[in-house]
Amino acid sequence: MHSPKPYRANASANRRAPAVAPSRRFASGLGLALVAACASAHAQPAPPPAPPTPSAAAPGSDDSGDDDAALLRRSANRANLRLGMASSDTNGRPVVCLEVRAIAGLSVEGCGTGNGFLHDSPGASLTHFRGKWLLVQRVVSRGVVRAQLGAGLAELQIGSDRPGFVVAPDARDVEAAGPEGVLAVQWLRPMGGGWEFIVNTSAGLAWIPGADELDPGQGTLHPFVGFEMGAGW
Repeated sequence: MHSPKPYRANASANRRAPAVAPSRRFASGLGLALVAACASAHAQPAPPPAPPTPSAAAPGSDDSGDDDAALLRRSANRANLRLGMASSDTNGRPVVCLEVRAIAGLSVEGCGTGNGFLHDSPGASLTHFRGKWLLVQRVVSRGVVRAQLGAGLAELQIGSDRPGFVVAPDARDVEAAGPEGVLAVQWLRPMGGGWEFIVNTSAGLAWIPGADELDPGQGTLHPFVGFEMGAGW
């Protein structure tokens, strides 16, 4: 009889898996940690956008924050009444000016002391009737600055005025008229309710051929400078 062979465990069953080197285990763990960190970063919601920083108001801007175009619209003056003085007048009376816009940038204006209508004071004065054209306008110092070029008629009055224009005076006349040109600069500041405060300054030259017949010391060329303040809408 054959003696039974001693039992031997299957060599493959008893074979142990080779041990993983420590450096490999460290590399695998580091890779898993990096993958988890990336996944966590992608899963977090994006931070909310920072609120916009308010921009500083531009110098000369309106208190209400209106831009230049809005301020120009608010200062679209239709008519204004002003009170002031002129270098050409010696009767001691203030100058009254009324300006009315006709179409677009064209306006008509009359200025004078009201001689023969408001008073009969002695002395010389110039009355102006002219048209003015808007050259340019800009927003400056919380208001609107306008430059205007004008042309029309100027009437020189010596003493009490008579109705109408007299270009060639005779011995009985106290007035004479002629053409003039003027450059005016206005500053308009909105006051609310559609009204504007107005400052106007102007300089011009009138040619009055009959002036020397009224008074030999008058001459035919009459430069003048005016300054008025008032209100309009």
